[in-house]
Amino acid sequence: ILYTMFHNLAENNKLHLQEVRDTLALSPPTLTAIITSLEDKKLINRVIDQQDRRNICLNITQKGKEYIETTDKKIEEAISQYIDYIGEEDVNKFIEILSKTENFFSEIWGGKKC
Repeated sequence: ILYTMFHNLAENNKLHLQEVRDTLALSPPTLTAIITSLEDKKLINRVIDQQDRRNICLNITQKGKEYIETTDKKIEEAISQYIDYIGEEDVNKFIEILSKTENFFSEIWGGKKC
């Protein structure tokens, strides 16, 4: 979930801290520690929203964008190697199982997607 949030930040260039808090459902101290860690690594920075000074925005840095690009390439490579390893037949079975899983949870959660 954290990677997805960080990826969304890379795509949108900024997120409001409240959006992150709502999405991740983490305690404020835990979220602060995560944000501080990312900031210390120069992957993001915090800025006050100029339109509403009560809000804090998270901006991704160039180093953060490069980190996401590198990580995406590693993930794509790993997935490609995994697909080669298990073979096309098992990949198709895996996709079928994931599809059934999504349908199951969609049904029990009243049509909402996971």
